[in-house]
Amino acid sequence: MQPNTYLIIILVIIATEFLVNLVVSLLDFYYKPTTQNPSIKKDYTKSKRYLRTNIKFGLLKASVDFITILVIILIGAFNTLDLFVRGFGLGPILTGILFFGILCAILFIVETPFSIYKTFRIEKKYGFNTTTKKIFLMDLLKSMAGWIIIGGIGLAIVLIFFEKIGNLAWLYCWIFLTLLQIFTMFIYPVFILPIFNKLKILTDGPLKEAIKEYLETQAINIKMDNIRIMDSSKRTNKSNAFLAGFGRNKRLVLSDTLLKNHTQDEILAIVAHEIGHLKMNHLPKKLVLYSIESFLMLYLLSLVIQSSNFFFAFGVQTTSVYIGLLLFAIIYIPIAFFFSTLTNYTSRRYEYNADKFSAETTPSKDMVSALDKLGLHNLTNPTPHPLKVFLTYSHPPIQDRIARIKG
Repeated sequence: MQPNTYLIIILVIIATEFLVNLVVSLLDFYYKPTTQNPSIKKDYTKSKRYLRTNIKFGLLKASVDFITILVIILIGAFNTLDLFVRGFGLGPILTGILFFGILCAILFIVETPFSIYKTFRIEKKYGFNTTTKKIFLMDLLKSMAGWIIIGGIGLAIVLIFFEKIGNLAWLYCWIFLTLLQIFTMFIYPVFILPIFNKLKILTDGPLKEAIKEYLETQAINIKMDNIRIMDSSKRTNKSNAFLAGFGRNKRLVLSDTLLKNHTQDEILAIVAHEIGHLKMNHLPKKLVLYSIESFLMLYLLSLVIQSSNFFFAFGVQTTSVYIGLLLFAIIYIPIAFFFSTLTNYTSRRYEYNADKFSAETTPSKDMVSALDKLGLHNLTNPTPHPLKVFLTYSHPPIQDRIARIKG
């Protein structure tokens, strides 16, 4: 395939993903269902304002990203940076790490203003943001440190595989990345999450006793000391609950905002929802799906990385593994957007299943009440466009979940 043909395909893929996002966002912005969902009994006017503000902001950011990547490709900026880092004569592994390090620094500079605006303008305007400038800055520095350490080591290993092993390097990379993902999931609640948030053991009281009794009736082996309360309120007023880790590192995490805004019965229903995920092995099943996706991704990478014309299409004069990783990622991200419809569909089905489990093992009215409060408090969109849900929603709309529980 000639470089110009590659270039046309690449531009079409990137433009298609941008246009689909644009159209879907506009559909969501103006969507008014012809029939009212009977589950919607509260005033969601503020939720709609929050939605439209975020859509406008998201379209602005997406447009900037789209124009930026087009300009970078068409002026051959990747080749310029490649020539610069090659000038240090560091060898392929260190050169690749330096190349990605500079790119990540540039990306950080470009993305940070958007993050600042969303956090301190949009989230503050709608009463969510509670973070301080100091916490925001520390979060950025901690995230950077994590990416430098974990990302740098991971990138080095991937580059070594491709440089030293040959045709089967993609397979070794897939095995390594799968094991790394499992390891990260294992240590996340114990070593990574506490870097950003304080996790306190649930104190003795009626709620702890109610959860303990429920876990015993469901034969769930989670130590009560592994039920933690996260200080989410130091960053946001939104509520959340989730299961993280596995084995002895398994944690059931409840945000302090959840405890503040919900009754004991509602919290127990939410805990039952999370236990439903656990009993139905949703996390391992999701991991299998992600592993299949990464397997296909790395196999495709092994095919295109061998074509010099693929590099020439981006204006890159010299082929290399590290540039190949970057260039492939640029075209794979839009492709992954469409592939994610499958994982999102599966995730939404799992949420319905977990809701059903909660409604069967606790009074269904408690889960309905909990979801209703979560929707109102977190300003979720009560009536998203069906195409938006199909393409991007990992969780079903709150009111659809309520309607499903009510049967």
